[in-house]
Amino acid sequence: MSSSLALLPLEEGKLNEAISSAITAMESQGFTADEARLKLESSFEEWLDKDGMAEALPPEIHPLLSEASWASRVTANPHTAYKNLVNKIAGKHSRTRRKAAILLSRLPQIILLAEEFNNSPARIARLLGPTDGHGRVSWKSVRVILTHFKISNDLDETLIAALLESDRALSAEEFGDADAAAIVDLIFRQGVTLGLDLEFSAALERLFPPIQGQAFIPYLQMLLFVSVIDHFYDHPSEYLYAFKPRGGVANLIFGSFPSELAPTGNPMLNNSKAVNRLSYDWAESRDDNKDQAEALVEVVLALSSLSYTARKQLSGSIRRGIFRFIEINTPAPVSLQDTATTEDVSKFLRAVAGSPTNTRGIIEQRVTDFLGVMKHQDTAWRPRGLGDPVNASNTSSRKLGDCDFQNAATQVCQAVEAHAGRLSDVYLHEHLRTLRLNLPRRLDEWSGISEIAEWKLEVLFVAHENALSQDRDQPELVIPCDIQVTTFAEACEEVIGMAETRQGVAVELFNRWIVQPLNAPNTPHSVKQKAIELFALS
Repeated sequence: MSSSLALLPLEEGKLNEAISSAITAMESQGFTADEARLKLESSFEEWLDKDGMAEALPPEIHPLLSEASWASRVTANPHTAYKNLVNKIAGKHSRTRRKAAILLSRLPQIILLAEEFNNSPARIARLLGPTDGHGRVSWKSVRVILTHFKISNDLDETLIAALLESDRALSAEEFGDADAAAIVDLIFRQGVTLGLDLEFSAALERLFPPIQGQAFIPYLQMLLFVSVIDHFYDHPSEYLYAFKPRGGVANLIFGSFPSELAPTGNPMLNNSKAVNRLSYDWAESRDDNKDQAEALVEVVLALSSLSYTARKQLSGSIRRGIFRFIEINTPAPVSLQDTATTEDVSKFLRAVAGSPTNTRGIIEQRVTDFLGVMKHQDTAWRPRGLGDPVNASNTSSRKLGDCDFQNAATQVCQAVEAHAGRLSDVYLHEHLRTLRLNLPRRLDEWSGISEIAEWKLEVLFVAHENALSQDRDQPELVIPCDIQVTTFAEACEEVIGMAETRQGVAVELFNRWIVQPLNAPNTPHSVKQKAIELFALS
């Protein structure tokens, strides 16, 4: 016959051993083996079906629980701890003592998921719910269990402060001078590799709008809160209130947004009070900012659909993207001179050429834009990619370098690729890999102009040091491709010579492609400060 003893939270082998041991002990008291088993089963059944919360567990059940793997972790006797847990869950989160016992039958698994796999109470409840045969499991019940065993399921303020500080620093490395559109593109491209689709991109675009002032900051604050949780716990991201959205931890996260950017008040309490989980129904109820509410739900549910490792990685990029967005939309404490003079042009270029600027290639790319336009002033050259952020995707713009210049009359495309520091074979290989990915779309474009066989591609790498192998092969592509390498010192001196004969044009282009972009809101404050230092050196 079936037995409710199987609900006792012991591993299968341990349970069978404990029952056999208990039966043997009861036989010494005059019971037959069948009578002993029947008494064990019936007494536990009666206890499960009674409503009295204070009633002790039947004494014959006590030795069974002493064999539990978790028994040594409780200060009280295991049978007392078990009784208290069943009663607490039944009293607050389930209708009957039996339902509480059904949940506790998974106690070893619950402890394992929490301690070994960083599962949050909500994630554990979701994993258990579809398989226990009795409907949804409350994450609050799971939290009661973890709290009883002193298993952390909270956010630590010190650890979060360190994480946010790290994200601020890493944001510059990951996003460089990305504007809102580039933030979306960089996060989306990572999402694509993890299996997310265009709906995710569209949602990001609504949360990170390109026009300043159009973002609904409370939803970005809520997204930051969610993405912080993802760093510490495997948690279904839509369950907002499984971690307290108020108090010191919440204030620390929400306070990452400066007061001039974020409205006052708690964004979670103001926009999702008493909402157990984010859903499209919640978004539909928002009378204002409904479109961005739906976007928030889309992004959060997309995160929730990923494995923990993938979600943790993508959430990290989202946090750092949010910090980049904050910097873009926060007035810069520094700015460059509005315009440069003829003397500034040559001295600034030589300062950059002297050594890497350590601005993650941002200043070098702006200089490369200027070098490119100076050498391609003829209107026959059609530029592409000028002014793009350093980490902008080449795929969307179909450019073949940081920028390129196409001449339809001569069927030539000249791409320019900036590389701050030492250009080695490893970096060249990666540049050529992305070139191969983007070239087919340009070939389609060129085939509408003339025969593909008539086209030629030239790629110029500009670096501070050329460390490429002398015997490297030219890349094999559909069309002829000539790889050239020069140093910033050589390229800058060449353009300085050109500038001396066309000073007015040089100053105008220098201001347009170096000074103005470096003064733009999307240029990080630290890069602006470096540019000011370089002008001072000049």
